[in-house]
Amino acid sequence: EKGAIAEGIVGRQGIVTNARGELFLATERGLVRGAQTKGAWQFTAVAAPATQRDGPVVSVLVDEGGKVWFGCGTGLCLLDQNEVREVGREAGLPDEMWWAILSSVEGDLYVRGEHSLYRRAAKQKRFESLPKLPESTNTIPTAALDPDGRLLVPTDVGLVRESENGWQTINVEDGSNDVSAVLMDHEGSIWLGLMGSGLARWLGYGEWESWTEKEGLSRSQVWSVAKDPSGRLWVGTRFG
Repeated sequence: EKGAIAEGIVGRQGIVTNARGELFLATERGLVRGAQTKGAWQFTAVAAPATQRDGPVVSVLVDEGGKVWFGCGTGLCLLDQNEVREVGREAGLPDEMWWAILSSVEGDLYVRGEHSLYRRAAKQKRFESLPKLPESTNTIPTAALDPDGRLLVPTDVGLVRESENGWQTINVEDGSNDVSAVLMDHEGSIWLGLMGSGLARWLGYGEWESWTEKEGLSRSQVWSVAKDPSGRLWVGTRFG
């Protein structure tokens, strides 16, 4: 639409809110902020740093302190006190589109792209690479933390979990290796979107529940999973 701030949301981590109720949206034209004024929503574009001005925003996260992190073009940007700057390069990140950003209770910050995964430990200034992670080229890269605070990462070879000995593969009951999305809900349940095999809930090692078209999904190709504040689970499939 002519004159519109943006046409749509980009990525799987494209809508977040802060403690003041403001919305932040990842769009093809950059970061957009939304706030209610006299009962109506007003949306404004957040100016990106000059080095990333032409790129889309592909992910956004509000951390515990209210700072807004977002994947801007091939960089990582930070909105803090209405000031935006690109912080990825100076913190040791390569030029890559960061499709997933997440933080732990301890304050660790994780970013994931198609080819790499990095962690910035709490109170540290630089990111460190987490090597030997299989690539994720079949779908948009995502990640989550399990109830123990360990990383869960969908990859082209299936779901892998961070362990002391490296990456541990978690086998889904039906043998599917095409994991497209992962979510930990507020109850500690792990939900997986499966390419062609529907939706699965990980109850514990060796214990699974699963849903496909037979249980009411519009399609068994699941692209994204989210839970709203009321506890309702929303599943995005190939056809809605």
